[in-house]
Amino acid sequence: MDDQLDAVFKALADPTRRKLLDLLREGPRTTTELVERFPELSRFAVMKHLDVLRQADCVSTRPDGRRRIHSINVVPLRMMYERWVSPFQELWAHQLTDLKRSFVDDVLGAFQAGRRTSFGHDARPRFSMVIPRQQGETTMTAQTDSRPVPVKTSRVAGRRSLRFETFDDLRADLTALEGIETRTLGNWSEGQIYKHLALAFDMMSKDAPFRMPAPVQWVMRTFMKKRMLSTGLSAGFQAPKRAQAMIPDPIEADVAREQLRASINDAENATEFPPHPVFGRLTREEWIAFELRHAELHLSFLVPVEGA
Repeated sequence: MDDQLDAVFKALADPTRRKLLDLLREGPRTTTELVERFPELSRFAVMKHLDVLRQADCVSTRPDGRRRIHSINVVPLRMMYERWVSPFQELWAHQLTDLKRSFVDDVLGAFQAGRRTSFGHDARPRFSMVIPRQQGETTMTAQTDSRPVPVKTSRVAGRRSLRFETFDDLRADLTALEGIETRTLGNWSEGQIYKHLALAFDMMSKDAPFRMPAPVQWVMRTFMKKRMLSTGLSAGFQAPKRAQAMIPDPIEADVAREQLRASINDAENATEFPPHPVFGRLTREEWIAFELRHAELHLSFLVPVEGA
C-alpha cells in the first residue's frame, strides 16, 4: 500500500496533474480535449503528465477508435484521504450525536451543574478538568472515582446555535458575551477560545504557522471545502501535529477578546490573502466564510450562566 500511496503523492505534487484531475472529475475527456486546456504546454508534455497519473492509478485510459478517453479513478485518492486526512474525519461526528451515551451524559450534566464559572466549582459534585495539548478531547475526573472519563466535544450538548453572515455579526456576539457571566462546555477556557480565533483570523493577512502538504490540500479543497463553507464545521476533530501552534496557552479572557477584535479588524481590511494552510488558495469571500464558520464552532461552546 505504501508504494502505491507514494506514487499518488508524487502524482499530486505537480499542479498541472492536479488540474488534470480537476478536469477529469467533471467527466471523461479525450487527449485532445485535455491538451486544449493547457495552451502553454505541448501535447507531449500533457501526455507525460497523464502517464504519471496512470502509473499512480489515478487515471484510467481506454481506446475509442483513434481516440483515447481518460477518466479519473477515485480509489487511490480515497485511500490517501482515509490515511492522511483522518484528523478531519470527525467533522462528520455530529451524525453520531443522536446515539445515547447515558453514563457520559450523566457525568457531563453533573459537571456542568457543579460549575459556577469557567474556572470555579461550588459545593455540588466536584470534578477536576485536565486540558490536553491535543484539540478535540477533554478528560474529566470525578473525585469520587479516580478513573478518567473521556468526553469528546462532538458529544457535548447545550451548545449555542450561531450563524454569522458578516464580521459585524461576530463583533455583536463578542460584545454580548462581554457583559455577562459565561461558562465553557468544551476543552478550552473563554480566553483560549478567543486567542485561538485571533490566531486563525491573523492567517487572513499573515503567513500561517503551519501548512498541510499540497496533495492533502487538494483533497480537502476538492472534497470538503464547499460543505465546510456552507453548512459549517462540526466539533470533535483533533488538530494535526503540524498545527500545534494554533492551540493556545491559558490567557485572560479580556486580553484575548481584544486581540480577537484587533485580528478581525486586520482581516476585514486586508487586500491580499496568503494561501490557506488547509485548502490552499481561497478567494476573499471564501476566506471570510471559513473564518466565520470557524468562529461559530468555537463560540458555540461559550454559553451564559443561567440565573447570573
